[in-house]
Amino acid sequence: MPALVAAHVSLLEQPLRRGREAGLDGFTSPIPIAADESALSYRDLPGLVNRFQVVNIKLDKCGGLTEGLAMAHEARRLGLKVMVGNMVGSSLAMAPAFVLGQLCDVVDSMDRYSCSKIESPP
Repeated sequence: MPALVAAHVSLLEQPLRRGREAGLDGFTSPIPIAADESALSYRDLPGLVNRFQVVNIKLDKCGGLTEGLAMAHEARRLGLKVMVGNMVGSSLAMAPAFVLGQLCDVVDSMDRYSCSKIESPP
């Protein structure tokens, strides 16, 4: 962990497999930990409290904008920060994430690898 702090890492995402969240019980981290695969629906959120500090909502994984917005509001109510991420897709497929992004602390619009694999529209 000291090496990550020294490298100015600002977020750790999904350090344990889905279903193994209890492994974070009692663990304190100087770097916020984000749930990704552990946060697939609204029902998953209560189990993330005191284990994760951030919820990464991906509309492709949670089922769409309606569920994503419900998750964002519930995560905030539970004291969690909210992040919107995405899967590789077209700009049209990612457009709803911009609506969700207005409620988020972190917006991961697209990583460099994904950008290099998607062609610009004609």
